[in-house]
Amino acid sequence: MNTPQTWSAIGFEVEITGDGSPTLRLMPGECMHHSGGAAEETELIYGRVIRKSFEVIPKPHFLSVGLGLGYVEMTIAREALLKQNFNFTLESFELVPELRDYLKQWLIEGEVNSEISSVYDQVLKYVLKDTTLNSKDLKKLLASKLTENSWSLQGPLVADSEFLAKAHCLLFDAFSAKTTPDLWTEEFLVDFLNKSTSADAVVSTYASRGTLKRALTAASFEVQTHEGFKGKRNSTMAFKGALQGPI
Repeated sequence: MNTPQTWSAIGFEVEITGDGSPTLRLMPGECMHHSGGAAEETELIYGRVIRKSFEVIPKPHFLSVGLGLGYVEMTIAREALLKQNFNFTLESFELVPELRDYLKQWLIEGEVNSEISSVYDQVLKYVLKDTTLNSKDLKKLLASKLTENSWSLQGPLVADSEFLAKAHCLLFDAFSAKTTPDLWTEEFLVDFLNKSTSADAVVSTYASRGTLKRALTAASFEVQTHEGFKGKRNSTMAFKGALQGPI
């Protein structure tokens, strides 16, 4: 294995959040999730739109920006298992190559060491916390999506990125504008949303920036402001086409 096998070697440290679930923090710098709970924040911001996508679209395509520890991807797989709908495709963008490698190794190759694997095991435990689903079934589903090329693990999102398909559900979980400013400009967002989303689509993100809302409106989305997680500023959901309506 050529990939470093400690979190510190790739510039991160593990933090346990308020609900017991793990997250990563850049050393020094931004944390991937709210300190109040990584799993609970994922559920609040992304769980509802993932469920709605499965309810409305027979073969949904999901686009995740900011793979991180795979909370969003595991939540998609959980909902697929609960609904027994495996006709979905997925692509994830992630700036840090080791995070892509670790997840693939954990799912398929079994070569990742205990310091790394234990964190993914904990993420999965919390994603499945209120279900009777088997963790092995979820890992098997995601591994099969990778090997079948129904899940594309991509590098950093840039202006000329190409997409597997037009997304019905866009889960925008990138680091903030302070850490990744290029992803949050209005010009970039309008172009990205127009290129990457279907006529029937939902977008959800923890952020509530004016540039984001203007870009969503310019890309024909109906924008809704929702509560943030545990005192965070507002989060944003946006809808168009068949995915419009109550969430």
